[in-house]
Amino acid sequence: MKPTNVLYVIWALETGGAEQVVIALARGLPRHKYRATVCCLNWEGKLAARLKSDGISVISLGKKPGLDHAIVPKLMDVMRERQIDLVHTHLWTSNFWGRIAARLAGVKAVVATEHNVDVWKSRWHFAVDKLLARATDRVIYVSDTVQNFYLSKTGVGSPKGLRIHNGIDTESLVTGADGGPLRAELGIDPGAQVVTTIGRLVPQKGHRIFVEAMRQVRAECPRAVGLIVGDGECRADLERQIRESGLEDTVILAGLRSDVPAILETSDLFVLSSYREGFPISILEAMAVGRPCVVTDVGGNREGVVDAETGYLSQPGDPAELARPIVRLLQDDELRRTMGQAAQRRVNQLFSVDAMVEQTTSLYEELLAPGNPPE
Repeated sequence: MKPTNVLYVIWALETGGAEQVVIALARGLPRHKYRATVCCLNWEGKLAARLKSDGISVISLGKKPGLDHAIVPKLMDVMRERQIDLVHTHLWTSNFWGRIAARLAGVKAVVATEHNVDVWKSRWHFAVDKLLARATDRVIYVSDTVQNFYLSKTGVGSPKGLRIHNGIDTESLVTGADGGPLRAELGIDPGAQVVTTIGRLVPQKGHRIFVEAMRQVRAECPRAVGLIVGDGECRADLERQIRESGLEDTVILAGLRSDVPAILETSDLFVLSSYREGFPISILEAMAVGRPCVVTDVGGNREGVVDAETGYLSQPGDPAELARPIVRLLQDDELRRTMGQAAQRRVNQLFSVDAMVEQTTSLYEELLAPGNPPE
């Protein structure tokens, strides 16, 4: 029986939630039924090696900035040469070019995923989204919040629009590694209480708020250390803020790391200070290793973190409000342990990669079933 050829289209396989979802789907598809290919519109990215090591093809098209009209023929060539049955696009640029190329190439089914509450989009963007939805068989939203946002902007709801939560491989995250060497490498005292945040250093993530919150936390919890994992355009600004605030011994910029599970295991709790989100993978990863989470009440964060049960919700942009639950958790070992256990149970029950892959492949099978014409 000929396998179903699925093409995932994304900008590049750099560090990010959408990229991790693409990798998880490509690796998780049953090999006896599906053959996955990942097409990066620009460069391959740092995470491409994960797929290649599993024998999954990664193609990069070197898209030029702006309206590169050559990208559509390039995508169509890939789709035709690889006899693609279903195209699944992710994020704005890939959703735009990928859907156009898929329909022009005559691909049987087209799926697009919206990963964020994209308040940055203009009326033009939403008009295009609404128009391209006509050429899309299904639109997946990664959280109820993202779905409601797009329903209000484009009117694309059920049955064409559906929610499938992001999922993670929970078993691979629990390593049981000794955190001593890692703390030594990062310059963290063995007795420190580590408060970790992970994400791209961009304004959306609110790292300045995290740094200021850690200044307030340190005043009440002298062993507290803030660890920022990630890189991006705001790094120089954060370095300056840390230096001017005299927090060089309180907040550590660790840069990009490939050992996120070990970092989470050596942390005492996880924090996300974002101004907007879709349904962040980082929260699920922290929950999977039994860490309570203090997160801003934006996007789908509250669909992962249950306030006062698996962590705490905070309003964005308020360092004092963010600091209060961090202090509460650092000062109460039993509360931290209980909430961490509840977080781990929740992610294992609701947000596994198996659940995400199963729901997504069920959708693929529905769309490719004989007698099911494109919408």
